[in-house]
Amino acid sequence: MGRPRKKDPTVIVNIKLSLTVGRDDPLIARFESIPSRRRAQWVKDVLEGNAEIVATSPDTDAETFDDLASLVL
Repeated sequence: MGRPRKKDPTVIVNIKLSLTVGRDDPLIARFESIPSRRRAQWVKDVLEGNAEIVATSPDTDAETFDDLASLVL
């Protein structure tokens, strides 16, 4: 027996990111560290402020946040 159907309507938002090696290395590393089935939930958590963006080095935290924030703004 499968999962019961949701009663609430669902809105699907498709996002496609093109990340450049060298420039977007922190984001590439972060996305690669998240199992593909969990990426959508992670993006939702980041947008809601419930998750942190962890960069590969402390110097790139602000740059990584700005990159992700630019997708929303």
